[in-house]
Amino acid sequence: MIKRVGFGIKMKDWELIGIPHFFIVGKNEATKNIVTHKLRTMPNKNSLQIEDMEMFVEKNIYMIEII
Repeated sequence: MIKRVGFGIKMKDWELIGIPHFFIVGKNEATKNIVTHKLRTMPNKNSLQIEDMEMFVEKNIYMIEII
C-alpha cells in the first residue's frame, strides 16, 4: 500500500536524512521563471532566476570526489 503524504512531510523527511539543498519549481515559480532554493541548515528560502541557476550551482554546490 502506498502512503500518500504532503510535500511538507516529504521535505521534513529529506531534511532528516541530510539532503542539503532543495530546489523547488512549483506553479508559482514556473509562471515567474524562478526556482526557489532552500538550504537545509538555514531557515529562509531564496528565489533565483532560472537563467542564474547554473552559475548559482557552480558557485555554491560542491561535488565530493570518492577515491
